[in-house]
Amino acid sequence: KTTKIQKRNGIGYVYQVIGKSYKKDKKYTVENRKLIGKMIDEEWMIPNEYFEQYYPDVCVEQETPEFSDTLRIGCFLVVQKIFRDLQIEDVLLSIFGDLGFFIEDIVSYMITNESCTLCTFQYYSNFMRNHPVMDKNIRDDTQISRLLKYNIKEQDINLFLRAWNQMNNTKECIYVGYDSTNFNTNAYGIELADYGHPKVDEGLPQYNLAYAVNQKDSTPLFYELYDGSVIDNTELEIMLEEAKEFGHEKLGVLMDRGYIS
Repeated sequence: KTTKIQKRNGIGYVYQVIGKSYKKDKKYTVENRKLIGKMIDEEWMIPNEYFEQYYPDVCVEQETPEFSDTLRIGCFLVVQKIFRDLQIEDVLLSIFGDLGFFIEDIVSYMITNESCTLCTFQYYSNFMRNHPVMDKNIRDDTQISRLLKYNIKEQDINLFLRAWNQMNNTKECIYVGYDSTNFNTNAYGIELADYGHPKVDEGLPQYNLAYAVNQKDSTPLFYELYDGSVIDNTELEIMLEEAKEFGHEKLGVLMDRGYIS
């Protein structure tokens, strides 16, 4: 009786009403809600980690979703072979343990689904029902969110980049295609967001992304995020220092004419 169901994109999300607050400027009362799960039909729901806080005495039945009798294995086999041939799987498992398999499944899903936007993760469990998974469990979008928010730390990303560049470092002179771009953002809580000189000025704070790709075979090597007020030339200086830390002593950098000006 103290819950509300709100539908978005055809999916019913269950909210626990935890109180009410009066908006003086609007002169009306609004409910304070907490998401506790989502509906799977007209009667049953899948609870999230907050459900137990409000209903500690309710017995939650947790069953692993069943796989389909027919599995589509083509894309899975290709992605699995690429991960193993490039030794990415070994690096992921050494850094993240069994979560490395979960990360591999997410990448397989994004490649096969041809999308890397967060909104498509809500279809992950349905998609994986008829595709093989390395993780051996069908997870949902809330578990993907927790993985990205809590389980992948900045030091883990740096460990992966170091290992990846050591594996792709021939000790010979390599030419790197280098570029940077910026992203305008309305989101709160992004520490890197700051006002700078964006390519498309929307009057919003931005953060910057710089990346380096091996010019010979298009292998991505490393990337870095920067404060929105950092200019391109300064980013380049920092990236060159990072390249040395990754073991690239002989490096030729190819970039557009914007860096000269």
